[in-house]
Amino acid sequence: MIAQSNPELFTNFPRARRAPACLASLAALALVAAAHGAANPDRDNTAKTAWWYFTNATHADIASKVGEGYRPIDLEPVDGTSPQRFSAVFVRDTGSFAKDFDWNTGRTEAQVNSALSTNGHRLIDIEPYEDGGVIRYAYVSIANTGDDFSPSNWWIAGRTEQQVRDFASNNNARIIDVDTYLEGGVRKYAAVLVSNSGAMQRAHTFLADATPAQISAVIGQGQRVVQIEREDSGTYCVLLEAFPPSVNHHWWFYGWSSEQISAFTGQYGVRLIHLDRQPNAAGPTTYSGAFVNNLNAPETRARDIMDADIDDGFWGFYCKRVNGGIVSALQHDRPFEPASALKLLHHVRAMRAIDNTGGAINLLSQYNYLGGGGIVGGVNQPGYDSCPNPNDPWIQQIALGTVLGWMMVQSDNEATWTITTNFGGFNGLNQTAALLGMDDTFVQHHIGCGTPPNQVTLEDLGRIHENVSNGFLSPQSRTAFRNIMINNWSQNLQNIIDQEFASAGMPGFYRPMFQNQIQYATKGGNYGLGGTAYRTGFNWISIPHKSGCLTSPREFVYGGYFNQITNDTPAGSQTALSRAIHEQMREQIRAAINSWMGGCIGDINQNGSVGVDDIFAFLTMWFAGDGDFDGDERTDVSDIFAFLVAWFNS
Repeated sequence: MIAQSNPELFTNFPRARRAPACLASLAALALVAAAHGAANPDRDNTAKTAWWYFTNATHADIASKVGEGYRPIDLEPVDGTSPQRFSAVFVRDTGSFAKDFDWNTGRTEAQVNSALSTNGHRLIDIEPYEDGGVIRYAYVSIANTGDDFSPSNWWIAGRTEQQVRDFASNNNARIIDVDTYLEGGVRKYAAVLVSNSGAMQRAHTFLADATPAQISAVIGQGQRVVQIEREDSGTYCVLLEAFPPSVNHHWWFYGWSSEQISAFTGQYGVRLIHLDRQPNAAGPTTYSGAFVNNLNAPETRARDIMDADIDDGFWGFYCKRVNGGIVSALQHDRPFEPASALKLLHHVRAMRAIDNTGGAINLLSQYNYLGGGGIVGGVNQPGYDSCPNPNDPWIQQIALGTVLGWMMVQSDNEATWTITTNFGGFNGLNQTAALLGMDDTFVQHHIGCGTPPNQVTLEDLGRIHENVSNGFLSPQSRTAFRNIMINNWSQNLQNIIDQEFASAGMPGFYRPMFQNQIQYATKGGNYGLGGTAYRTGFNWISIPHKSGCLTSPREFVYGGYFNQITNDTPAGSQTALSRAIHEQMREQIRAAINSWMGGCIGDINQNGSVGVDDIFAFLTMWFAGDGDFDGDERTDVSDIFAFLVAWFNS
């Protein structure tokens, strides 16, 4: 959850997009819209993209970023700077964000108009500012063509609030950019407008000298903030507009520090569409602005699940195909305290030692174990210490395979102490981490003791599994490494599998075949430290994907964590973490199921080809009452016809 406090952030996940009524008491301009256009397209485009922002940039800084392949979408003059500086927001000028664009600063009105005429552009941002007593302009423009075409467009400056409203009303125009500034100490406004008709039509509201409460009132009527600039103390010049179909999430803020902006963009996977810097001679510089979503579909779902039940701390998730690309990631490269999930590193170090000692160490080798009765049924037995005590009198000899099982299944910390102390200590673990490319991992306490903190990233945990898949362990040790771990998957993953089975209409008798070929290994962990909760889950999975009639498994590493949260509950944050972790796999599960539903669905006996033997295999299942081929949860004659059609088409 996102706290709404001062300095404040407000969010709006719209459930309805109704046009607002005119708000005369707010001196607002609200124009009803029926369609959604691309008047200022970068506010509507929620495709995931690279982006950047400056809080105090020179013209040269902006030009340098443009030279790196970025396109400015918002420039805001910073008051009281000489030479003039700007806050600036950029998107990567590629893919769906690629535009024929122009920008400049320090221009006169005539120079702006000349550039627009020469380039065939229209403005998306105009920024007047006073320079040596003379009004100059910074601007951003795009080509007035294609989806961005507006048959009529204008820009005005040096107007009063009412003159801006009158101009829009008299020309049936939609305001897409509005800015406030002082000219000779007098409050003035500038605006960019397009024709409020056809594809460009959209409900919008211009508020001047508005309080946060007044802004929230308009948001409550189904609009979002796209610009917010401070006017006088406590009030703002704001532009809001109706939600286009592409935008399902929206955030706006005021009174923030630069550190808060950085933390929020990292935690929530958003990008700025507007940023206004507000210097304060009597205190710290603050900022106001607005965000849109900048995550792909699985990332957005996982983020929203976590956000609904976690109020503070920090958290993240990660999913990557082994030897392939990243599926989803949020704060996956941020170091965190993993608690017992870090035992994955202890586990791989011990298994690597088995491979490297030529048989001198094996799973039957005996080692000192401190914990007496250990953990049975989740209950600590006499002599077991969560923070291992090396002076424990309950020492006994236990086989290495048993110790590893206790460490990875029961999450026994004293078993973990046995591995740490007999396989090179903290230095040995950190050396193995370095060998695996785990550059952000550092072990410095026995798990269970809590301090000083250990650290890892989700990327680093994934590297353990990827290296194991790629030969870091021998085939025999690789199999043992995974089999020793928990191999039963979460009900939250099972729910996704069942939902995707149903959606694809997979025949009921195929479902156990599919699931029996899934391989899975998991390790989690949790701490309570200083009144806050830490929890991690990390998994390796192999899914039976088919290429033609042959099964070609696809491996993934995925997980998630939260650290330093105060509202930890089984039904809330813990369930949210598990759901978010597994939600990342939905598209991958779907793709695998769909591969089974493809051209080789007639391969009933799963021998890699479709033949007469599959007819006999199907009829055997049908007569046994397990022949639901058409997915209606009944075995009847219609299943025979459905199967024969699929068989002939395979």
